[in-house]
Amino acid sequence: AELAIIVDPTAPSLKPREKVEFPAEPVSLDPYRDLAEHYAPFIAQETWFDPKADYLCRVDFDGDWNGGNNWANLPEGSSQAYVYYTVVETETHWFIIYNLFHARDYTDRCVAGTCHENDNEGIILTVRKDGTPYGRLQVMETLAHNNVYSFVADRRITNGLHNVDGGIEWYQDSHPVIYVESGGHGIYGSLAPQSRYDFKSDRFAGGTGVTYIYKGRAERPRHANDRLVGYELLPIYQHWWLKAPMEIGTKLPLFDDYFSYAPRGRRPKAALDPIPGAFYGRAEAVNKARPFWGWHDVQSLKRGVVAVGQWGLDPAYAVRQHLRFPPGEPFSDRYVFNPYLAVEP
Repeated sequence: AELAIIVDPTAPSLKPREKVEFPAEPVSLDPYRDLAEHYAPFIAQETWFDPKADYLCRVDFDGDWNGGNNWANLPEGSSQAYVYYTVVETETHWFIIYNLFHARDYTDRCVAGTCHENDNEGIILTVRKDGTPYGRLQVMETLAHNNVYSFVADRRITNGLHNVDGGIEWYQDSHPVIYVESGGHGIYGSLAPQSRYDFKSDRFAGGTGVTYIYKGRAERPRHANDRLVGYELLPIYQHWWLKAPMEIGTKLPLFDDYFSYAPRGRRPKAALDPIPGAFYGRAEAVNKARPFWGWHDVQSLKRGVVAVGQWGLDPAYAVRQHLRFPPGEPFSDRYVFNPYLAVEP
């Protein structure tokens, strides 16, 4: 028997046409925007059999703020690339938080909650102020399946509650390189044992993946093995936090699982009470994706050291529990800017 395959570039695509197109974002007035752009990560996103579910997107990629229809709307929603960010500041450090949102967490067998609607994992950078405009990155912490991993640019920083999981690779000197799993979207530094991306050779162990870099515009991957796709930054405070107190009881909810934040270490409480612990989601499993203020680390939570939400809401406290910083070097956990906590500058 013989099989003839004809490749015709004029043949119609079987992929649904995207019905949503987001315009360029307005000029940002955020005083921390330049800092977030400077350190915006190089993202090596592995892809699998449902590549569009692995593409970066925004929460309202389908044109609405209903988290409960994102699984179904993925095929026709926008694949424009966005990363959410926010910055908080103490007397000695900046903490830059990046959130990577996906419409689906998936696997080849969706049983017992192994798949779920919406997915949001991320990283927190600890940047020491040193008198220069952008300071000096000391620590990059990443989230993968409710576990925090620690990577250091300052080798004087040593094990604390967490072990140091490796060093940091850089793209164009200031952008740390991270690897994001396909399917479940756990995030690791590119030098971690879990990473399946080799930065030097620009290769994914699984064969396919998309690399994203910050360009200030939201580009679409052309295919599942694309390179240097541009992403835009979106401010978490305006896009998510300000919506949190307005979502209770709405017919098209964005959030769910509201809870009262209870920090450890006699630290400040949240500026809102209650706060949403999850994005509203029903497909495959209920409310599994969490905004950064709902993240937790299994190890520090079990030991009663860092509470649910405290890694993101109070990163100055959390990173000092996770790691040991150089003795004698100032490290203040007093915030001069943190709109998510009830603190006075």
